Amino acid sequence: MHVGSALTIVRLDPPVGSQPASARRRAFYRLIFGFVHLSTRFAAVITFVLTARAAAAGRLRGFLAKASRAGDAFDDPHAGQALLNYFLRGIASGAFTEAEVAEMTELTAEELRGRSFVGILHGRQG
Repeated sequence: MHVGSALTIVRLDPPVGSQPASARRRAFYRLIFGFVHLSTRFAAVITFVLTARAAAAGRLRGFLAKASRAGDAFDDPHAGQALLNYFLRGIASGAFTEAEVAEMTELTAEELRGRSFVGILHGRQG
């Protein structure tokens, strides 16, 4: 038996006598349910990213505003980096584009590509 997905063909039945039919059937089901699992997981990630983006954008803008007022005394850059990473992962997954994130967060494309919250702060201070 052959199963194909995109341009990949997987041979599921080994040569006769090397593996019982029940083992071949289990391998087939693992393969099929693996594909279903991946598509479900992808849908869950995209749904999460899209539903939380407005709140995360507001929090990131708030962090940037507080950090610019505090200057070098800002004591929580890790939370700002976590919010930035959220948007970078959303871009990487295809949930939204760099331009959409730049518009939502008021970051420039160069700041996003820098991938560093502290770098963004230093760039805005100096």
